[in-house]
Amino acid sequence: MSFDIHNKKHQIESSLQRMDKTKDITKVNKAHILKFYNNCVAEGLSLGRILSYLELLKKIAAILKKDFKKADRDDIVNVFQIIESKDYASASKRDFKITIK
Repeated sequence: MSFDIHNKKHQIESSLQRMDKTKDITKVNKAHILKFYNNCVAEGLSLGRILSYLELLKKIAAILKKDFKKADRDDIVNVFQIIESKDYASASKRDFKITIK
């Protein structure tokens, strides 16, 4: 039995609610992210890992400003370029790249 001492379940619920309300992410991408979330739960990923993926995907979707499936190589390169220009730690930049792949 594991305990959710950091209340990750609530954080995930809040993250999904914020995603639903934002206008920075297309409806199609919101659906893709929700489907990915459901797959992560079904695979038994930890709540921390799921929360991390949700937050990264939301940021990527907001930067991309188009449906994931319509993104081409130039769009992805642009997302990488924007992420690299931000003041993120190198580990965070690596996580973004892993999530995009």
